[in-house]
Amino acid sequence: MKKTVIAIIFITIVSIAAWKLYDDNKMFSVIGWIATIVLGLLGIYVSFNNNSKSDICLKYEKQIRGKDKIIEDLRELRKYDKERFNQLEKELKSLKFKNINNEHAKQIRELEAEIKQIKNACDIKDAQIAKLCTEKAELEKQLEQVKEIKEQNEKEGSTKQNPLYRKAYSLFLKGNIEKALDVLSIEKLEKYNDINLWFFRAELLKIKGNYDEMIECYQKTIELKSDNADVYINMGVAYNDKGNYDKAIECYQKAIELKPDNAVAYNNMGIVYNDRGNYDKAIECYQEAIELKSDYTDAFCSMGITYANKGYYDKAIECYQKTIELKPDDEDAFCNMGNAYANKGNYGKAIECYQKAIELKPDYANAYYNMGNAYNEKGNYDKAIECYQKAIELNNHLQRRWIC
Repeated sequence: MKKTVIAIIFITIVSIAAWKLYDDNKMFSVIGWIATIVLGLLGIYVSFNNNSKSDICLKYEKQIRGKDKIIEDLRELRKYDKERFNQLEKELKSLKFKNINNEHAKQIRELEAEIKQIKNACDIKDAQIAKLCTEKAELEKQLEQVKEIKEQNEKEGSTKQNPLYRKAYSLFLKGNIEKALDVLSIEKLEKYNDINLWFFRAELLKIKGNYDEMIECYQKTIELKSDNADVYINMGVAYNDKGNYDKAIECYQKAIELKPDNAVAYNNMGIVYNDRGNYDKAIECYQEAIELKSDYTDAFCSMGITYANKGYYDKAIECYQKTIELKPDDEDAFCNMGNAYANKGNYGKAIECYQKAIELKPDYANAYYNMGNAYNEKGNYDKAIECYQKAIELNNHLQRRWIC
């Protein structure tokens, strides 16, 4: 920014000096020339500044598109392999029905060898696709976290006064998260009593998935300002992701103590109670969250999951329907509702829900897997296998679940 401003001033001064060298008849053309240069440089600066702000999002979006392209290419290749595999299987089956002679035996061996080779190639592609889908999901998660940080900073004013913060945030916008963390090193932060610096470092560590250091930063933030409910909520999420449920609940309770109308804290605490099997306590938390925020879709969906865990499938379906009413494009609500219908034995309705979830999210592996289970229960084994194959293609970790 400073370099750009200096460049504009320099060009302006040079232009004015040049104008004075001309006679009065050329005054207007010189003024026009000066104005053009200055405005042009200003335009370049504005363009550069706007681009730098979106660099990190563009970086993630480009990586996600790259993964999508590779996945699409691999699926096309696998489709060709599958067609070739089916063709060879038919040829092999046809040969085995004939009277076997030496020539036929040789052809059978060759076909079996090629079939094995294609099957191995398909397995490799499946593993590659599954790995790429996992990487893509992680990138999408990181992109959402990045957007949250940007949104929060824009709401509060991203140009905070501390120069260290501004430098780190500028690096973050350009996608240089490691360099931003270097700027916000513990040694440097300890010289400042600035909660914004510690909080921002914690948010950057969240993108990296470094929960231990993230919690340390939140604790330091609390030392500096102990009445910030949002910090306790974020720390609770970090503890929950680490599997330390008791600590997570403590954090959410503290957030509620500081801010009694905090619907997010109640919802998050309900999720922890659900994970621990304390379903009644979880439902109480969700109900508190909904009472505070009547259109809280996350709380309705979470409550549906807990009711399903208790075996109250009709109540679970009511929760999912309310979620969809408020948020019609919630693929998780459709998938979870499908699970509830399947548990009730209504496999037709379950399949409808899974299909809707897949329509909203075409790479939803769990929806394909669950739909495979529903088709299997209906006795439609070909469709079940088709769904399982698609699920494995999208997420190779489901293969063990299918085999078992």
